[in-house]
Amino acid sequence: MTIVSERQAHAPGRLPLVQHNQQQQQQQKQEHRRGQHSSKKAGAVALVLVVVWLLLRYVVEVKVSVRWRTLGSLQQQQQQQQQPGLRKHCSNSCFKARNGICDEGRPHANPTKQQQQEAAQRQQGMPPGVSAVHCDLGTDCRDCGPWFGAQADSNWSEPLLPVAFLRSHNVSVRARPTSANALPANFSFAFTDPALDWDVSKHVQQDGLLEIGISQVFYKLLAGRCRAGGPGGLVADVGANFGWHALLAASFGCRVIAWEPVPQFRALLALNLARNGLSQLVSVRPAVVAHPPGSKQVVVIPNRGIWGTAGIGGANVDLSIHDKASGPPQQVEVVAESLDEVLAGQHVDLLKVDVEGYEPSVLATAQALLTAGAVDNIVLEYSPGVYERSSRWSEMDVHPRMLLDLTKAGFRLMHMPDTFTRVWWDGRAVAGAIPKLREVTPTNLKYDLWDAAMYSTGALDPTSKPFCPAMVALGLNNQGIPERLHPKSLHSAFGHNTNVWATKDAKIAEELIGPPEGVIPLSQPINASWFPPESVTMGLGGVSCRDVVDDLKSSLSLKSKRDVAISMTVLIGRRCRCVAALPCKEYEAAAEACAKEGTTPYVDLP
Repeated sequence: MTIVSERQAHAPGRLPLVQHNQQQQQQQKQEHRRGQHSSKKAGAVALVLVVVWLLLRYVVEVKVSVRWRTLGSLQQQQQQQQQPGLRKHCSNSCFKARNGICDEGRPHANPTKQQQQEAAQRQQGMPPGVSAVHCDLGTDCRDCGPWFGAQADSNWSEPLLPVAFLRSHNVSVRARPTSANALPANFSFAFTDPALDWDVSKHVQQDGLLEIGISQVFYKLLAGRCRAGGPGGLVADVGANFGWHALLAASFGCRVIAWEPVPQFRALLALNLARNGLSQLVSVRPAVVAHPPGSKQVVVIPNRGIWGTAGIGGANVDLSIHDKASGPPQQVEVVAESLDEVLAGQHVDLLKVDVEGYEPSVLATAQALLTAGAVDNIVLEYSPGVYERSSRWSEMDVHPRMLLDLTKAGFRLMHMPDTFTRVWWDGRAVAGAIPKLREVTPTNLKYDLWDAAMYSTGALDPTSKPFCPAMVALGLNNQGIPERLHPKSLHSAFGHNTNVWATKDAKIAEELIGPPEGVIPLSQPINASWFPPESVTMGLGGVSCRDVVDDLKSSLSLKSKRDVAISMTVLIGRRCRCVAALPCKEYEAAAEACAKEGTTPYVDLP
């Protein structure tokens, strides 16, 4: 037992044991209370921070939404003003959503973000003004803002929206605004990779425009004819492809019925209609127009090359450019429809037909409409080369007979050559003046029928030797099409295919129709000369004789003697005159002498 003295008990700094223990307990309680207070304070601060973060996120999203609606495209603003009931789509269901880039191919609501977005697109290899499209409209809302309007046209029946559908078929999507210098009202156009589609996608990506000449015809016929925003005039688009001409017509306020049997093309068409708020004006039919209606037809679709050559049977598809990487062309079976049935009781302001050689079959389904005078204008591709490529010589008369039937129905025909339609944009405006176009007369078409008859019987085959001995000795009888065509036919003025405009409008005919088509004028006797007048600079096949001569001059030194001789037969065979720099005088003299002797197979028809 330890004894503590009274002095020790009252010594400074020392407390009795009980008091000491009580003091320690009080200190521990105070520290515990202070710890509880600090924990509560930290929790409150954390809660405040979370609330502030949520409020800031809400404000940012609302601000983006409001800013998009404020700074969105002028076209969307006009749509919202005209149609205040447009449905709002705002989800982040796209696999690319919330990455800071608007992957719907639309401008970002924030100008700074837009610049960053453009820089990111350049890093992805996109040209200026072109955007990669990974998301359907309204499915990348965080980055793009909400979408007001349809996400596809009303006839779109696939379970996936257009962009997702295309992705599921390994088709990439791009978009760009159309050329502000060419179109009176711009719109946004979606297409695919130009490395795979060398036609529509390549030209739209480069120029923001497609087929300036045909677009001018659409403007000429429709811009003042359809009532904007209402049920305007009717356009029938057979072979709508990605929708360029359907969108152009709808942008003028016209109603459009468009046929497109290829699912991938139809997806781009549906997307383009939705992007531009034109779905309500265009009805899309997933069928072909062909005779007989109700029949099942197989459409062959290329995976690379010119996608627009897709058609019934694939007669115009270039199979040589498909390899293991691209795979063989695709096929889809569809049902044929009739224009007479679908358009019964309606008046058609403009019928556009582009179906890769099957145009005669399309017009065969419109006999009631044509007989009733229910079609004012027809713009169609004219493709006898499709049959020639397949050696369908016995059917070569189908195309000229189709045009002859149109003249009998009261149409005047104008040839729209490549120099006018122009796949590459040459700076013209859609609203610009259209030059006079050469007329396709019944007499021209008689010579096309003469060509068909001669080929079907073999009379123009090189082995038949219908030429004079002097031309045969020089090989001037060994050429094919176009060198063997009659120089007064329509076909003499183009190669594989071309475009024709048929009109019943007397004012347009008076304003735009020029002299008859043909390399040699109809008024020149066929035995007067092998060559056309010197004022004519075009050779057979629609080539520029100057371009042929310049090409020969530049390559002459690289050719063997045999190749030089072949080149001279091509030059003279195309009825281009010889020039001093080329060794062609002997060929020119032989052809001219034989023509004047009347010892060539060509004749004048009554």
